[in-house]
Amino acid sequence: MSLFKIVNYIKRERPDCIIVANSVTAIVILARFLARSSVRIVTSHHSYIDVETKSLLNRKLLWKLYNMCDAVIAVSKGIFTLLLKEKVDPRNIQPDKR
Repeated sequence: MSLFKIVNYIKRERPDCIIVANSVTAIVILARFLARSSVRIVTSHHSYIDVETKSLLNRKLLWKLYNMCDAVIAVSKGIFTLLLKEKVDPRNIQPDKR
């Protein structure tokens, strides 16, 4: 996924919201900044972070980025608890309603 293609997409299409998952979130947040846009970003988290991201620095960065999103969808109760434990803003976490 090309950062500059996303920036151009945001500028050209001016979407209301972009929905992403897991580590792609970082690219979209940066693209929103570069496009000087207020597009809402909704991300969903599907796995335990220590399995997905080995580096402690990368894990901490991902949690910080989640706090820059407008909403974070937790796809299970376990992921919801993990996001809370990792200090993702509870006001942003949306539990999956299925």
